[in-house]
Amino acid sequence: MEDSPLIEEDWVRDHSGKLDTHKSMGPDGTHPRVLRELADVIVKLISIIFDKSWRTGEVPEDWRKANVMPVFKKGKKEDLGNYSQPHFHPWKGDGTTHPGCHL
Repeated sequence: MEDSPLIEEDWVRDHSGKLDTHKSMGPDGTHPRVLRELADVIVKLISIIFDKSWRTGEVPEDWRKANVMPVFKKGKKEDLGNYSQPHFHPWKGDGTTHPGCHL
């Protein structure tokens, strides 16, 4: 019997609704607006991909191409606590940094 999913569909649906449709396309050529509008159609598939990735420790090849950089907030740049935690959008990163990921 398989364990309950670590990445829940509700979490993916919620975060896909927050995609900024004014941003440009990702490296896969898909515009965020398309992903946002198709969220209800593809949420189950994306949840399965995230869950399998988390369980196996493997990620799709395209996800390895992402450039992730911390965003400086304020204070001394030498203090790592002065940078915001990277947030990954569904379909654009690993997705495991959000509270929808249960450990």
